[in-house]
Amino acid sequence: MSLELLELPVLPDASSGHPCDGCQSGCCRSFVVPLSLGDIVRIARGTGLSFWDFAVRWDDSEGKIARGQVPHFHFEDEPQTPFVIGLKHVESQTFSGATRCRFLAEAAEGATCGIYEHRPMACRIFPATSVDDVLKIASIPQFGRPGNDPAYRLCGRQWRLDDIDWSEKQAEFEQCREEMALMRLLAERWNREPGDWLFFPEFLNAIWQRIAA
Repeated sequence: MSLELLELPVLPDASSGHPCDGCQSGCCRSFVVPLSLGDIVRIARGTGLSFWDFAVRWDDSEGKIARGQVPHFHFEDEPQTPFVIGLKHVESQTFSGATRCRFLAEAAEGATCGIYEHRPMACRIFPATSVDDVLKIASIPQFGRPGNDPAYRLCGRQWRLDDIDWSEKQAEFEQCREEMALMRLLAERWNREPGDWLFFPEFLNAIWQRIAA
């Protein structure tokens, strides 16, 4: 993958600090975080939690989650529905009516990632994006969901080139791409004969045992 740096305009109300300054973790409330097999293994090992404690299947009939980058899985109870495997959301304790990633730790002084050392690759590469295998800074909207609900307010300003360690980001992006390539292979295998959602973790574990052997 080549590395191209694309400078984007800064929002009018941009501060001179880091884009995360004053962050209320709107991205962790707005978006579904897709999981790779590697993500699932790292989170399970790092937290001691089971697959069912943090992963769910998200209906992605409109393709807004996968966006052509993440594979869809089908299951025998809803064979026509394309699902993305991602982190679970739960009710926010800070913003009434909003949801949050189940690992977002909310507190009076703000919110932090409860699994930062084990966070998924999709979180690690943010706010980078790939266009025709070129790594760029993604343009971040003001809100992660329609409207102006403060729960879904995103970065205080657009990211700049000097906000990012590009050598680290490129390595993370390469790893993410490799892991999602494997996830696509798993989806192809699973979707040949869609099975029961309840057996899906066993399928993943069997694959991982083969890889790790």
